[in-house]
Amino acid sequence: MPNPITNNNEYRKGDANETSQLSNGNFSIMIADSTTPGESGATNISILIECESEDDINHLYNALLEGGTAAMELQDKFWGAKYAKVCDEFGYYWDLNF
Repeated sequence: MPNPITNNNEYRKGDANETSQLSNGNFSIMIADSTTPGESGATNISILIECESEDDINHLYNALLEGGTAAMELQDKFWGAKYAKVCDEFGYYWDLNF
């Protein structure tokens, strides 16, 4: 049986960081290696979630703050989205965008 997940790897030699997108139907995960040394502790990755509603981003933001810390508060950004960056209780960074 073929794997239903496709990897649209966007890495090019010489890029500052490596990014990859895993997709399956309407579900997609984008992964990027951090360009800031030590930003993500031992994990060296950030997880980006593209939220579908303002309720979704508020819910995820508040849930990740339980035991975690806000690296960037939830706010309106210049690119026209709500965005936050949260470090969860395990040291993983989550980028939330709506």
